[in-house]
Amino acid sequence: MSGFRLLEYIDEKEAENPGEFWTNVYFLVFFVPLVLAAGLYLLLKIFKFPTTLDDDTTRYLLSAFIQSLAAVIAIVVSLTLVAIQFTASEYSSRVIEVFKKNHAMWAIIAGYISGISLFAFILMSISDSEVVYGIKSYAVFYSFFLFIALLVTLIPHIRITLNSMNAEKVIDNLFDDLTSEKLISLQPKDDPFHDLFVIINSSAIKGDMVTFSYGLKRIREKFIEIVNSSEQELDSNSICSGFYDNVKRTSLILFEKREEKFIFEIIINMNNIVRRIDCNNILKFKEDTLNLDESIEINIHNIIAFLGNNAIDHEFESIYSYSINLISGRIAHCLGLYYYKHDDDYIFIMKSKLLSLNKMAYKFMKSGNSQSYDEIVSEIKNINQSFIDNSKEVPNEIINLLVDKWNDLVYRYMKSPECQKGQYYLEPIWELVSYSKISHLNKEEIENILEILKDIGRDAYRKYNLPEITILIKRELFDLGLHFMDKDNSELNDIVVDYLAKLHYLCDGLEEIENDSKNRFAYSSGVYAGEEELENRCGLIITDMINTLERPYSCSDEEAEYIKKRIYIE
Repeated sequence: MSGFRLLEYIDEKEAENPGEFWTNVYFLVFFVPLVLAAGLYLLLKIFKFPTTLDDDTTRYLLSAFIQSLAAVIAIVVSLTLVAIQFTASEYSSRVIEVFKKNHAMWAIIAGYISGISLFAFILMSISDSEVVYGIKSYAVFYSFFLFIALLVTLIPHIRITLNSMNAEKVIDNLFDDLTSEKLISLQPKDDPFHDLFVIINSSAIKGDMVTFSYGLKRIREKFIEIVNSSEQELDSNSICSGFYDNVKRTSLILFEKREEKFIFEIIINMNNIVRRIDCNNILKFKEDTLNLDESIEINIHNIIAFLGNNAIDHEFESIYSYSINLISGRIAHCLGLYYYKHDDDYIFIMKSKLLSLNKMAYKFMKSGNSQSYDEIVSEIKNINQSFIDNSKEVPNEIINLLVDKWNDLVYRYMKSPECQKGQYYLEPIWELVSYSKISHLNKEEIENILEILKDIGRDAYRKYNLPEITILIKRELFDLGLHFMDKDNSELNDIVVDYLAKLHYLCDGLEEIENDSKNRFAYSSGVYAGEEELENRCGLIITDMINTLERPYSCSDEEAEYIKKRIYIE
């Protein structure tokens, strides 16, 4: 048991400082035999043992030492080179560069060459027929003990060489090789993480997930160290760009092997990076580039979104659910930073994350996964509600983006035959209507939202044969009109009636379908009652149509022509 502890102690000391360890080893290798030879020399002298050595025997003994050491060093070097070649082919060619700096190999070569040279010198110094008691006899004794000591050094050498072939040790050596000086000297085309990802990719393919996890954590730590580095000369842009691409390639391998647990581990590590990067570096590189897309926040977010989208295709529920939570959580975090720092860059980040959520929602819609679609829509709704509940002004850029993307979701639904098995238009339309109620929006912004709703209703009925969408929008517009009536805002109420009138007369025969479809929608009776109240308060709908035609900004030429024909028919 003590022998194993000694070997572990050797491993520990060699790992701490290889240069110092091997210097001490070979100092002892050459010094201890001096002491042992002196002890034997004195012992023989005290007890008056015969000390005369036969010349031929001595020469033969020294020659045997020389030949043995030469054979051993040849075998050791050959096996070491084979080990290097095997490790390089197994992991990465850069392993060769690491082995070039292997102190164990160079130390044993230097030690054995020194031993052979010393033995040869002693052999040449023997000229008498007998080696009598004296310095030459002492030299022979020393040679004997030195030969044994040199053989003993094979034990730590072989163990350390075998350890260096271990995947985790190779990873450690590659990381130790990534010094600040080396990173600074990298060319833009160089990727310091490439070889490390080759190793963890190879481990993933072979199913060695312990090595994969270890390598991924080491890469994460090195990336954080680089990003938080104060080195001004460090080309962080090119380094990080390679990192993002490598993570995506690795994740594709895991998706192919259906390693859901370790894809989840990648997401956790990406989130860990964002949380641990210095706040001043989260938007790093925006000063060095013309596009904020280069920021760490955006790129790490893109990786998480990439994993989430692929998880949808592979039906990894835990992964895409966690991705959604992380993205929406970071939106809330960036919103807080925006209100605190008033930095418009955080608006850009929120927009990027909302776009990703929108893409994932469409994927859920397309796959017919209504439960997950509802989950992601709910996350976006919660974000919207947090804006309103905190009485904060939602940045108009965010509102415009959300309006555009909800509109996009409805149109994707209407255009895609495979999507018509679920009513994925409900939440987006309700959200579009809810934006019209946000207090800080001006009349033009509300009109823009109503224009979008009117277009959706028209196209749903006239292009895509989806009258239920048009009916829903009419009901929601009536409800919105009641909302503005309750707020005593006659101007906005009139605008709602304008759009309601246009939608009503742009959709022939909708009344009959509408009467048959009322029971399909779970609306309160107050909305239905509101139709009559709204029309009575604002006058006949035909009058509102005419008023609409007098406001060209709210009606396209094509629509105006169509409404005129309808008025003429009426």
